Amino acid sequence: MHYDKSRKKIVAVEVKLIQDHRLYSDEIIKQLQKYHNFMKTKATDIASAYLNVIRVKKALGLLEDETLIKLENHNLEVENRILLCLIGYNQVMINIFKEKRLKEIVKPDIMLGVYFFGKDGGDLNSHTGKNKIIFA
Repeated sequence: MHYDKSRKKIVAVEVKLIQDHRLYSDEIIKQLQKYHNFMKTKATDIASAYLNVIRVKKALGLLEDETLIKLENHNLEVENRILLCLIGYNQVMINIFKEKRLKEIVKPDIMLGVYFFGKDGGDLNSHTGKNKIIFA
């Protein structure tokens, strides 16, 4: 789970290596559908658990992010679509996946978007760039 600061929602993030065999079968769609259903039916419990974690981390002095600290006394929204993050080792690998497989797994009704990260990592709160696709 990740708190998306620009959307102001808790977002489930599924991370896979780009060569994971599940991305090349229907298994990834089934997995994301299962997570989507969970996020829809358990939104209140997820928000409550997330707030509890914030409170505990704050009490232990482990929370430095001011945005999260300010959430402590708010009602949190939960995004029921899943953000799929795919880790590739270089741009060539990412481009090949985009060209040959991406359209087969895109399901905007259950997916918030797809982010591709390379060897240098990336920022989940940034929603722009050639390797970040967000569905309306």
